[in-house]
Amino acid sequence: MEIERERELITAELQKSYARIFAKSKPCHVQAKSELKAQRSFDKAKKFYNKIKDDTMLKFSAWQQKVYNHLGMALAAAPILSTLQRDIFVYRINVNFKFQQYLDSMRDIKYVKKHFDQFLLDEAFKKEFLELEKKIALVYYDSYLLQENQNVDNLPPLEVRQQHAINYIDTKLRVKDDACPSYEWDTIEAMSLKDHRENVYLGFDLRYGRHLLAARDIQPGEVVLVDTPYAYSPANYRFYVCSYCMKISRCCVTCNGCDQVVYCSERCSNWAWDAYHDIECQLKPAYVKVLEFLKLPSAVSNFTWDTLAIRGLIKACRQSTVDMREFIDRLEKVDYEVDNCKKGCRPDGKFDSKDFHSYFSLRSNVKDGELKSIVTFSTIALLCLAKFTTFITDVTGLRCETTKLRDYPDAVNLGAILLRLAKVNRYHAHNVINPSHWCKNSLKKPYYCSDSYKCSYGQVIAPLASLVNHECDPNVRKVFTYNKKVMFYAIKAIEKHSQIFDCYYNYAYLQCCDMSERQKFLRTNYDLDCNCDACQRLEDIWYPVSRGDAWDFFSNCETSMKESKILSQYFHFINLIDEESVRLNENVKASLAEAVLELDDSKIGVTSKVRAKIVYTLMKYFEQKYGYRQVGKPYDLDEVQC
Repeated sequence: MEIERERELITAELQKSYARIFAKSKPCHVQAKSELKAQRSFDKAKKFYNKIKDDTMLKFSAWQQKVYNHLGMALAAAPILSTLQRDIFVYRINVNFKFQQYLDSMRDIKYVKKHFDQFLLDEAFKKEFLELEKKIALVYYDSYLLQENQNVDNLPPLEVRQQHAINYIDTKLRVKDDACPSYEWDTIEAMSLKDHRENVYLGFDLRYGRHLLAARDIQPGEVVLVDTPYAYSPANYRFYVCSYCMKISRCCVTCNGCDQVVYCSERCSNWAWDAYHDIECQLKPAYVKVLEFLKLPSAVSNFTWDTLAIRGLIKACRQSTVDMREFIDRLEKVDYEVDNCKKGCRPDGKFDSKDFHSYFSLRSNVKDGELKSIVTFSTIALLCLAKFTTFITDVTGLRCETTKLRDYPDAVNLGAILLRLAKVNRYHAHNVINPSHWCKNSLKKPYYCSDSYKCSYGQVIAPLASLVNHECDPNVRKVFTYNKKVMFYAIKAIEKHSQIFDCYYNYAYLQCCDMSERQKFLRTNYDLDCNCDACQRLEDIWYPVSRGDAWDFFSNCETSMKESKILSQYFHFINLIDEESVRLNENVKASLAEAVLELDDSKIGVTSKVRAKIVYTLMKYFEQKYGYRQVGKPYDLDEVQC
């Protein structure tokens, strides 16, 4: 049984010398804050900001993203109530003001006045700070009056307008914060999404293992499934993404205890503390310092995967209503289950992503070379949990000595679970990224990126979504919604009882590779020998995702008259998607779906450029309507966020 093997690996690893190093160290608070680290990040932020300021050609969202990322990193590392922390806050307030993000500037000002009133004891700083507040509030308020077409010729005196402006902004911020902690990207449509679970059911065969099948005929453009992740974590190099709700924030709130996370609001910070961060706050800094002290290779830890595993373990233990022995017995039954269609399911037969057993049941085969580093991570994380947190004591009721941890079966079981989750995450974690986000960081060719982790905002583990298998020419695509859900929608007609297929990686990148490149890429990155229909036919798939005019396709002699006719018929709707100011509606989606069906009826194959354009436009429709807000939108220099 797999869990027995995992227990053996953890027990053997606990006998290594670094377990004794933990015993010699003092179980004290790990000092995560570092003025040197904060100053380095602050200097980088100023460097990138000066590049934007001096060169108008660099006024792109990715450069602003670098500024906010390093400012967030600097604030996270800065010692509390230090002069450096004060300087970083003031600098970020001014940056947001220059980028015309007035509400974010005022949010930072309000936060400093509430939590760091010691800064205001310096009379010179207080005077300068309050003048800055009045200046920003007045600019924002006057722009609001202009937008409302109010008469600005008969305005009240300056002092009165300044106070009106501050009161107006305080009210606006309070209304937004009370409405929803992530008001900027939670829409009514996204919040009310059905899971559409009735559209699919589980199947199993020797070739594909467990997979999802269509429970009915599904048309192009229909939502196939919406899955809620069990656990999620922003990428560790994204210090502008909330660690709790994954909202992008230009005025992030930091943790007072560690330098590893940021939040979009105090509410998210409090919720994260109650959910997992009370443990994570001490664990993550200690874990990083242990890796540095032991001089272990960076390959031992992919921090986002590790964070997912740790959060999954904490959530599972805190949700459990039974004692540790019963908890382990239930997990062993998952391993013993011989009916693959029932493995990880609830007693009522439903495979539910909110249930830890579904997460635990996912296939977790890893290569031997990779397994060694995962075991090392799990063991060090377990030792840190025992040494620097109260987690193991809270769960097992025992105070475990690190040198004798292998003698405590419950502690070893926790290590085995952590190992299982880390193995599962290597193959089943989804990178939070939508088609238009590719290569926003590098400013190179958009959509053709081959390194998703560099473009990803974070990772989620959604067990039901993980059962969707790969095809190079899939029948569904996924979009990550505003509220952390994974939505699959059809890009082809899917017959009842047909398998649901998605493309695991950057769809555009794989489609632009020839067949041999595609196979090599999947084998290297996913340990996958793809046997999809396109690969069996030795077929290259040319999938253009040009930002250029759709009429460019007509200039290519390979485009048939039949394709040209279909493209011209639906060209109006394709242009609607390109116009962000146009409100998307169901008529647009229905017309694009109709175009896909017409292409099928005309027997126009997958290599068709017109099919590529129409399918890509359908993908863009779903991303704009439901998708996670891209970086470029909130950081647009020409857009005033009012």
